[in-house]
Amino acid sequence: MLTSIPSHLIKNILSALSALQTRSPPSGSETMIHPATILFHLSFIEYVQATGTETSFAISAFESHSSLGLSCLEQLSSLPSPSPRHNPRFRAIQDYAVRYSPYHVSNGTARSNDSWSQTKHHGILRAMSAGTQRQWAAFFHEALMPEDNGLELETEDGMGEILVKLAERLGRSGGDQWGFQVACLEVAVRIDDGDAEAWSKLGWCYRARAQWIGGIQMREEALVAFRRALQLSPESHPDHANSLNNVANALHSCHELNGNQDTLSEVISCSRKALALCPAPNPNRDRYLNTLAVALYNLYDHNGDLQTLKEVISLHCQGLELCPAPHPERSMSLNNLAGALRSLHGHGDGDIDALKEAISLQREAVALCPAPHPDHSSSLGNLAYALNALFRSNGDERALNEAISLQHEALALEPAPHPGRSITLNSLANSLEARYQRNGDISTVNECISLYREALGLRPAPHPLRPTSLNNLADGLLLQFEQNREVGVLDEAISLRRELLILHPSGHRYRKADLKGILHLLEMRREVTRDDRDHREIDDVKAELATL
Repeated sequence: MLTSIPSHLIKNILSALSALQTRSPPSGSETMIHPATILFHLSFIEYVQATGTETSFAISAFESHSSLGLSCLEQLSSLPSPSPRHNPRFRAIQDYAVRYSPYHVSNGTARSNDSWSQTKHHGILRAMSAGTQRQWAAFFHEALMPEDNGLELETEDGMGEILVKLAERLGRSGGDQWGFQVACLEVAVRIDDGDAEAWSKLGWCYRARAQWIGGIQMREEALVAFRRALQLSPESHPDHANSLNNVANALHSCHELNGNQDTLSEVISCSRKALALCPAPNPNRDRYLNTLAVALYNLYDHNGDLQTLKEVISLHCQGLELCPAPHPERSMSLNNLAGALRSLHGHGDGDIDALKEAISLQREAVALCPAPHPDHSSSLGNLAYALNALFRSNGDERALNEAISLQHEALALEPAPHPGRSITLNSLANSLEARYQRNGDISTVNECISLYREALGLRPAPHPLRPTSLNNLADGLLLQFEQNREVGVLDEAISLRRELLILHPSGHRYRKADLKGILHLLEMRREVTRDDRDHREIDDVKAELATL
């Protein structure tokens, strides 16, 4: 067997472990040994691998994968020859080796070229004949993509190129083949560490997974891969600008979760370099304009600098000019420019003409993305946001009613865990809050709070929009308190504003507003309860405000 464990012991182990299985093996493969992730809950796998507990049986996942990967590679040299008349008959151990050799090798070896070159895995693959490599590739392709057409390989393709082509086929095959796809690419970059294209494809693979499951780990893996591709694409390389843009986007993806301003500065630096390398009429210029504009908008959101916002608008205007209808990116460009114009309206005295232009642009964007277009819900939400702003500017209730209708429609298209759901929840609550200011109906406030709570739950720290949700829920609770006078509601609002002060430390553009917000609530609680327990905090807040 692959593990060199006697078969009778394996049967005993599997029998004992079966009681802990949370998943059944795929139909027809009950006698085959599967990776633990297919059969057991993640918490059990983490437990048996843990080294910080009192368990004496802690398992090294890396060493286990390394051993199994080596055994799998050794099996590949004994595969039966293919026959045009009938499918080859594999022993179970060979079938497993065909399917899972990239998976175990990628998880049981280091990426470092120095480390990889010292492994037995490297030696076996290097010594493997071209015929054996192609034979394995054909069997792997048939096993995982039986409905796909035959795999086409060039005569000069080595194992690295073969693995990249298999990964591309897996990406197009449908279904969740991501684990096998990334394993193929991980082994490919080990075999040929100098292949910038393979590193770039690995980055895109991780980035796609990050968009699906969220979290920071996959985003950071994508960034590592894109950085390596950039190292392998010097300034003279035709893909240098594209590699810079990939790094910028990967950094921006990380910044969305960690809010680190140094990360944002690097995004802007990479974006400017990429854009400078692609003057008009370069076909990629519109993408690079957008990457830089989005990064600068994040900077504006942090520092509130009007000149930064004006540069954002200028970049989006240039991008829109490069995307005339029916360009596939026109709707995105329309939405981006409209969003910047909305911010211009919200800056200072408020430019109503900028807001009206934003609404016009976003109506065009909605028309370009009818349902079931994947951008339909976000386009609806953007238009609604602008209409809400128009209502707040001139009191037009028709604009508010249209905004609420559009937001309900968008929310129905974004069930959890849709990545846009928290934004739509927040926007709908904002619109309902505006309606409450007109009708004074407590049920409207209660609905606002429910929506704000759900949005906050979808934005755990360090989500960059968590401060917005904290502020909005605190404001909604204050409205509810003004209706029901329940001190518990006021207590919760104060707790939310305390967290907001932690997230907006000294020097943040919203620090002063946050201090005023919590001061108002603390003084209100003291007045209602006749309890002076908050006097020290009130004095501290006043003292800091006096310095701003």
